[in-house]
Amino acid sequence: MNRIILIGNGFDLAHGLKTSYKDFIDDYWSNIAKHLKESKPGTFSDDSVNINYITKSHDPFQGNPINAFSDIEEMTYKEICRRVSLRKDVNVELKNLFFKRISDSCSLNNWVDIEKEFYRALKECLNNRLKVKSKTFQSQEYFSIEDLNRDFERIKQLLIDYLYNIQIPPHLFKPDIFNRIVSEFGFRDFTQTYKKQYIRDKIKYISSIVNSEDDPLKKSDENIKREFKDRERINQRGIERILNTPVSTDCFPDLLLNNLLFVNFNYTSTPEIYKKEIYEYNRSFQKLHDNQPFINTEDIYIHGKLNRNNNPIIFGFGDEIDEDYSKIENLDDNKYLENIKSTRYHETDNYKRLLEYIDSDYFQIFIFGHSCGLSDRTLLSTLFNHDNCVSIKPFYHKKEDGSDNYSDLVRNISRHFKNKASLRDKVVNKAYCEPLTGSK
Repeated sequence: MNRIILIGNGFDLAHGLKTSYKDFIDDYWSNIAKHLKESKPGTFSDDSVNINYITKSHDPFQGNPINAFSDIEEMTYKEICRRVSLRKDVNVELKNLFFKRISDSCSLNNWVDIEKEFYRALKECLNNRLKVKSKTFQSQEYFSIEDLNRDFERIKQLLIDYLYNIQIPPHLFKPDIFNRIVSEFGFRDFTQTYKKQYIRDKIKYISSIVNSEDDPLKKSDENIKREFKDRERINQRGIERILNTPVSTDCFPDLLLNNLLFVNFNYTSTPEIYKKEIYEYNRSFQKLHDNQPFINTEDIYIHGKLNRNNNPIIFGFGDEIDEDYSKIENLDDNKYLENIKSTRYHETDNYKRLLEYIDSDYFQIFIFGHSCGLSDRTLLSTLFNHDNCVSIKPFYHKKEDGSDNYSDLVRNISRHFKNKASLRDKVVNKAYCEPLTGSK
């Protein structure tokens, strides 16, 4: 059986990396505040923002806006707006309206999902176009699609520049996460359908071993013969008894991890830390345990990787199931599809490799820091609803107050299932799950 680990932004955050959209937006505005504090006469300008001091006298430094920012090192967008609003000699112009939108949202909610906000804006463009076409409505509140794509492209470049400057030192390795990655398969985590099939296959195999006179046998087969020397125990209950003990892999080594795929939704290379450790683990552990399989490890940076021309960044929205998506396609205007993820997957073989992997064998999914939101609905629906998917195990985030996001994760996962019975069978219940980091 294969294991697929879905890596989202929470994985980087668990390693102390400031890679969230909120971190990115706060850093941008903090740098502006720093510039205003240090510059004279306190002006700032780039492709997204203009902040100008309005001179009302011959002295260019009279009422200098530096004074508004001289007492702090870092500052959020909300604080900048508050301080600037108290002054009549400072003018703030946000040239990138989409950046204003996400900055406002981040300021109000203390977080923001840029890709989800983009899709909302895209649908506003769609509605505006349809209403203008019918000559029943016209408004300047909505972006034109050209303006939205231009502004969004600028945001994407700013985000890439920000992430590029985040270094990932090797000491970020976390042993508890590593132990989760290489853990053996838990039989109780599987779907009922797969468990029934597994036990049927084992009954047949065990019967052949117990009745065999071949010698020598594999160590696991010797263990089977010893455990099932009473042939009346070769039944479902007898096999389940072994499967629910710590020594289950002595008889059933196929419950040990053999094939592992990291599907990284981030642009950073944090999983590389664990790939290197798995390599060392393979070398050292096999010397001590002859039944321990070599862990074959692969990775797919499904949304691209920083500074890789052959794997460019994919940033946008990916929900072809949304009821408005068909309206966007029916426009016959490719500008509306420029930042839809599914149209960009064809630029590399990443998606094809993933499809080949899930078709190759049964697999279990571990969720490491991915919210499973709608911005990746097309891809996640493909994985979760695949016939070979026999388990979805969320590793939740445990907060300082003792609460966690397990229920939120399951609600998000549920949106990718039409068959809710399949959802309830595949998703591992909380009693058998644990936090991504730390003890349960």
